[in-house]
Amino acid sequence: MTRGEARDDVLRRRLQEDTPNRWSNENLNRLLNLALQETQKRILAIQPEAFKREYRADQVANQEFYEWPAGMWTSKKLATGNPTDGFVRLSPIALIQAESGQAGFVPWDSRYFMLAPKPSDSVVNGIQCVCVPTLTMAVDTEVLPLPLAMHMAVVLYAEIFALGDVGEASAQAKSELEPIFNSMPSFYVIEQGPTYLAPDTGREY
Repeated sequence: MTRGEARDDVLRRRLQEDTPNRWSNENLNRLLNLALQETQKRILAIQPEAFKREYRADQVANQEFYEWPAGMWTSKKLATGNPTDGFVRLSPIALIQAESGQAGFVPWDSRYFMLAPKPSDSVVNGIQCVCVPTLTMAVDTEVLPLPLAMHMAVVLYAEIFALGDVGEASAQAKSELEPIFNSMPSFYVIEQGPTYLAPDTGREY
């Protein structure tokens, strides 16, 4: 469903407020985004490979520090190279390792990382970052960026947050929320890697 459908056709009906009174559209849009991120956290706890996006930035000669993509939760891959020849993954290293001459990148803090050694040349789109972004919805026509089976979880979290804003109980929404996540491992599976056949060493005599 879209953000507009989630807000007007489902969330407002559950809140028994078809037209804005206690909650404006802006209020519910904000709560739906918070609910989307809460649902994202729950999904990542079950399936860490669920959300990834690729970002690229220019590598600048003699520049050590670069910003992580805005809204990034965690980095899955950092690499340098170029779009034509490909990228080579960098290993995360400690500052003391970088100072001793080891190559890689230093996860400086939540905003910056440091390349080691300092780049000697500039490359357009020479830095590749694959990371988990913060999921958001900006317009009413945007479809919730989750598997369809998880859309209702966003609405239920938004209901819990909305009722919390006005001091009302949300026991019903909470009771409906948990079964959605409990059933998720049975249908939301991402291949983790190759399956190997093991030899049967049992003696058949």
